[in-house]
Amino acid sequence: MRITLIGCPFKTSYGAATESLKKALERQTGQAVDWVASNCGCGDDVELKRQFQMTGCNYFDAITITDHPTPTRGKIWLKLAARKFFYWFRARKYQKLSAGADVVNFQQTLNAYGSTVLFHWLRQRSRAARVVTIHELDRHQLKNPESNKIYNQADAIIVQQVALKDQLIGLGVDADRIEIVLHGTDLPILDVTRRREGVVFYGGHHPLKGKGLQAVFQAIAILKTRLGADAPRLKVHGYFSEEDLAAVKQQAMEAGLHNDVTWLMQIPMPEVFRHYRSSLLCVLPFMGSFAGLAAATAAAVELPVIATRNAGIPEHIGENGIWLDGDNAAEIARQIERLLASEKLRGDLGKRLRQRAEEHLRWEVVAENTLAVYERALSRKMSGDCVSPCGATGPQLVPVGQ
Repeated sequence: MRITLIGCPFKTSYGAATESLKKALERQTGQAVDWVASNCGCGDDVELKRQFQMTGCNYFDAITITDHPTPTRGKIWLKLAARKFFYWFRARKYQKLSAGADVVNFQQTLNAYGSTVLFHWLRQRSRAARVVTIHELDRHQLKNPESNKIYNQADAIIVQQVALKDQLIGLGVDADRIEIVLHGTDLPILDVTRRREGVVFYGGHHPLKGKGLQAVFQAIAILKTRLGADAPRLKVHGYFSEEDLAAVKQQAMEAGLHNDVTWLMQIPMPEVFRHYRSSLLCVLPFMGSFAGLAAATAAAVELPVIATRNAGIPEHIGENGIWLDGDNAAEIARQIERLLASEKLRGDLGKRLRQRAEEHLRWEVVAENTLAVYERALSRKMSGDCVSPCGATGPQLVPVGQ
């Protein structure tokens, strides 16, 4: 089976995950896995400076139309039309560079890997079985729910949490095409003598959208009042824009955390593991979005997790968490204090989490499950089970707002 992955090539969480999956698939199959990629348009330093996750991907530069709103209705239409036009050519390039593959797995994120390009790609004729791994839905497809039925032209769809599967079904996507494969993790060797301190929080790409970070700030402030100098230091990492970073720093200041937060921000995965291994707790009071990367990383290094039952967290750590009802600061502070006071509870949780990671989250297991999806996608492709013909048509312009 010849496999091609299409996904972000830069040093982001998406790039790291694609590289890890690629290498795990190669170990499982004994064959090289191709990686097709382009500049994504996110505007982060890693993209602007072309900081690649690894060498060897089949990369090309292309015109990117930014996704920022414009003030006038006419300009909005022109911008959307331009995005459709240029992203159609990008989709064609992805198709051309993956020619010869038996299975092509498109990693959907945002911008040049978002719904505009993806739906163009799915409309094209393809000899290969096409699999879409959905990491995030973008605003264009959410504003136009009918457009999501184009997913039914894929031979299989991979998601990493039940909530996203349910959302897609509600948008008209065939439930039989959707399968859950968890976010993977490496399993670093643990140093039991390593000193652990502080609380780590992961904010992803949009820390102000349902992650509970403001409640975490307030919880640390409560603990400063209760515990004084023994209050834990907070470590924050993620892929924030400059605007979001300024906003969350302002929230920290307003909570009285002038010198109590370490801003780790966009650190590579080896650094993420190092900071998680040296932390006492991971706090994820997510009300939406996806926290599988943080949950899997915490499990791999025996780091206890305090979290809500949202954002794919239960799927990744099972019943091995300290659960929150919501992003309530007082409840978060109480649970942090409870775990800080019990080394035994932290140790028991950590061991169970590591076992969970070994059995369900290591990249070899994820690769096995992914390959099983590829096999079923190939079977569906050969059976001709497609909702509608996928003709290679040109870019389709849409009304304003779509």
